[in-house]
Amino acid sequence: MTHILFPASRCGALLAPVLLILAGCNDAENTPAAGKLNIVHVASAVPTSVNARVDDQTAKPLYYGQSTGYTELSAGAHTLEVKDAATPSNLVSVPLTINSRKFHSVYIYNSSPTQVAALSLTDDLTIPSAGKAHLRFINLGYEAPRITLTNSKAGTSPYAPDVAFRSNTGFLVVDPDTVTLRAVQPGGSVMATTSQPSILRAGKLYNVVLRGAAATATTPGSLALSVEELQPAN
Repeated sequence: MTHILFPASRCGALLAPVLLILAGCNDAENTPAAGKLNIVHVASAVPTSVNARVDDQTAKPLYYGQSTGYTELSAGAHTLEVKDAATPSNLVSVPLTINSRKFHSVYIYNSSPTQVAALSLTDDLTIPSAGKAHLRFINLGYEAPRITLTNSKAGTSPYAPDVAFRSNTGFLVVDPDTVTLRAVQPGGSVMATTSQPSILRAGKLYNVVLRGAAATATTPGSLALSVEELQPAN
């Protein structure tokens, strides 16, 4: 994901006295109130692509497992509309509140085997302390039980125990490491594993999402764990 800095206000000529420059600067007037929005498609009910549209902006095609990256939106009330790109039937329409100079993510996830819903979260992209990383686990696996996020190394403590569907841990402080992550249900059965080892680097932030739907008597399971690195805020 690309982190875009908020624009600084422009004020004063380069050769003007410092006091005049300071007197002419007014962030409230020169910098529009804005926040950032990232939309993530984790609904296996729509395994191809969706079109995500905020207000009157151009719809963005988004494939399963992809995210838009952060884009700027004015602070205040908005409406997110998501349509199936193939039909194109309306999948979900939800109100959004964008806060000035804040980062937001909306996750499109399975609310049933065939329907989707949206979960909106605020992203705290504060830079981790020296020698540490931040990790947030989000359980969006439809019909998955309460999940414990672990790694495959013997004798290590879980990153996040007993996380319910639609819940998340917030950003946790973790040690840098190279790990294979596992979503474990009560009783110890592994429901999903990352497809390859993930490198958690010092100073970085990571989202770990359980996505898709659990197996039922009539449908096969499609649960997967995805890891995404987020850009820290400066």
